[in-house]
Amino acid sequence: MKIVYLFDEITGEFKGEYLAQQSPLELDVYIEPVHSTDLQPMPSKHGQYSHFDGKKWTIKDETRGIWFKPDRSEVEVTELTEVIDPTWTRIKPPQTQDELDLIAAVEAKQTKTQALSTITVTTASGNVFDGNETARINMLSALQAAEFLNQTQAGWKLADNSVVMVTVAELKEALALAIQRVGEIVTA
Repeated sequence: MKIVYLFDEITGEFKGEYLAQQSPLELDVYIEPVHSTDLQPMPSKHGQYSHFDGKKWTIKDETRGIWFKPDRSEVEVTELTEVIDPTWTRIKPPQTQDELDLIAAVEAKQTKTQALSTITVTTASGNVFDGNETARINMLSALQAAEFLNQTQAGWKLADNSVVMVTVAELKEALALAIQRVGEIVTA
């Protein structure tokens, strides 16, 4: 048995070792794969590969992976045979000011959306009400129903999920506070 080194028939890239078996018909003759050599490849570093040119091993730069064009678009190279444009780079270009501004605007909107969905307000009597959009709609509906039915109180689920009787006046106060808080968040 003897070790031979396999290489890709198109790219010459080192593919691994192979244990060649001795021929049962001929003494000192080994059965070797077509694309192999008994020359040991040179060790390669990260970002490089060992390449066999038919006579000797050399080290070449690895070209597979992500590249960036001058227009900042991304290209994925999956084969060593793909041509790399000399204007491409491995370094991701920095974001433009427009992109940074857009990211900041999206993050600000997400922060406001989160703040709007988690509003709570505390009335003068100390009750803590949810003040998000759904809660405000429910308050309006409850106030309209109370007006139609001439009610002065209503059962209400507070932010801590406890159910209490509140006055229509306190419900109006909670709604007004929630609307004010919406204005503060939106205009911040």
